[in-house]
Amino acid sequence: DVVIIDSSTLTIEAGVIINFTGDFKILVNQGVIISNGTESSPITFNGNSIVGDQRMILYKNSDLSDSSFYYSNFIGPQGSIQLADESEGNEDDIKNSGLLTINESLFDSTGVYTKGYQTQAGLVFNDTEFISSQIKGHYPRTEPISLNSCQVSNSSLESDSYNDGINLTSSTVRDSRFSLGCCGANFNFNSSYVINSEFFETNNYNEIKSTSSLFFQSELDLPSVTLTATNTIFIAPDLADGSYFINVNTPRLSGVTIVNSRDYNVSGMIFSSSRGAAKIQNSTFQGFRKALSVNFDENPSIVNNHFLDNSQYHIINESTSNLNVQNNYWDLGDSQSLGDLFYDLYDDVDKGILTY
Repeated sequence: DVVIIDSSTLTIEAGVIINFTGDFKILVNQGVIISNGTESSPITFNGNSIVGDQRMILYKNSDLSDSSFYYSNFIGPQGSIQLADESEGNEDDIKNSGLLTINESLFDSTGVYTKGYQTQAGLVFNDTEFISSQIKGHYPRTEPISLNSCQVSNSSLESDSYNDGINLTSSTVRDSRFSLGCCGANFNFNSSYVINSEFFETNNYNEIKSTSSLFFQSELDLPSVTLTATNTIFIAPDLADGSYFINVNTPRLSGVTIVNSRDYNVSGMIFSSSRGAAKIQNSTFQGFRKALSVNFDENPSIVNNHFLDNSQYHIINESTSNLNVQNNYWDLGDSQSLGDLFYDLYDDVDKGILTY
């Protein structure tokens, strides 16, 4: 191992190649790394040939903002960068602080991790590409990770339980997996694209927020999630069994479009809202077999929405409560009667009535 201590600085020149020939690491302990390559002469960190136990670079007890990374490429399978190695009851006397910022770099078949417990630090990537890599905020109460203008493909993004979250701004994620733990784990999307990806949860009480983003053919099977979305588009994938491609606990939607644009055999959204009021406003559900299913015994706020071209049902009331869904626009489609497009007590005596 190499250790950088006591305010020492390791400066790596442009074009340098660092090869990890075993399960070794660079430990930055109250030290600094300056790894500034150039577009034509990047710095390359070639990790060990197996994942092993060590990261290429581990930061402990350091002011992360003093370090600098530009055009630094990390090649796995060994994990590349980790903030701390703490857990509850096993904490460093001096914690990392500041933001470690990685610019215009590449992470290929490797991983980046936050593992500091209740610190004021964070990990930020700007204009960086991730290929077949892992981006993970560990359990518990670990630092946030931010991706700005990044490209991610064939990778996993994990906000584990109590993690401070993963934030994506002006970024694109393709063919990847998003995983949420419990108790505040979260993803925050701002002006980003998620394409042919999937979301799943390993626990409950978690959240996804989205502003001005696009989710294209990506399934959100998240029955414990609070989904807060504004000016966002969700385009359905092909689910052969006709199931709902958005399954959440509590939706809070405004100006959202949920659409089946390719005539797939798929349904729109189902929610249960066991934790707080559901609000769906000024949004559109279009092109589904079943557009929206409500499995909740308190009256959600569903107003000023458009339900268009849904072949079987606009809304299904799976609860025992009577629900008021007036003040929406209902497209009649091929149905003979608008009532045919609602499923409630008149179809199943164990359900509540829909007033529309």
